[in-house]
Amino acid sequence: MILISIIFVALIAIYFIPHYGWRLYGFKYCSNPSMVVIRSITINNNENFVNIIGDTSSSLDAYVGKIYKKDDDTLYIGIKYNSLFGFFKRDGSFDTKIEINTSDIEKIIITNNQENKTIYIKGSPQYE
Repeated sequence: MILISIIFVALIAIYFIPHYGWRLYGFKYCSNPSMVVIRSITINNNENFVNIIGDTSSSLDAYVGKIYKKDDDTLYIGIKYNSLFGFFKRDGSFDTKIEINTSDIEKIIITNNQENKTIYIKGSPQYE
């Protein structure tokens, strides 16, 4: 009975730690921003949300989740991909909605604390 309990707890940990445990460390374990491909950014000022649709340039990784932090007028987003889950579920695409006050967002950056990738600058034709 103890062995079954240990195996059960280990299986649960194997699932939950890669899916959610990385968030405890902030942006540290987020994926490299250069691997993230952004397809669409929608900033809705009426309903206060940012919707980002994207994918990964890697064929093996699976989308696990995102974290975000707003610092002054910049929204920092960390995207997490996992190759282990990509082996079973090869879907790197994501469609994520961040509910946040959008009135003062001037810039959106994908980050992992070591590298940054600017994906939106307010007023820039390149990003509109």
